[in-house]
Amino acid sequence: MGLAFEYLCLQHTNIISRILGFSGVDYTVGPYFSPTHKDRAGVQVDLVFIRADHVLTVCEMKYSRRPAGVEVIAEMEKKISVLEPIAGHRTFQRVLIVRDKVSQQLARSSYFYRIIEARELLANRNQWKLITSRRSAYSGPRALFRAAEFGGQLLGSL
Repeated sequence: MGLAFEYLCLQHTNIISRILGFSGVDYTVGPYFSPTHKDRAGVQVDLVFIRADHVLTVCEMKYSRRPAGVEVIAEMEKKISVLEPIAGHRTFQRVLIVRDKVSQQLARSSYFYRIIEARELLANRNQWKLITSRRSAYSGPRALFRAAEFGGQLLGSL
């Protein structure tokens, strides 16, 4: 179910951008994958918005019957640490998208800019179903940004 949840989120990036309040900003969006190299760690990010306002919105998606806990923070920090050297002077915005609730400890941590629950995403889907995003560059569930594209063309072009 986790992969299906990720696919659902990938198909509704325009709604995610509305929920987060930057739908009026041009962006490129998709998952990001960089394999491990001898001089740096690999990373897989569920969803990243590369925004024209010099912000990288990094989204982690968790589909679990149990509430997501604070261990998600360590996962996100590892991903951010790998992205920082290639992101230049961009600001990171951390977002968590979950099936249901998160633990009280995670909610109190204020680590994430926003935690989006699936029901909020789906409620907004019904509200915005007639609106399509002309900004999304996502081209399907298998489209992954490659390290060279992310570090060179995509980040350098904004």
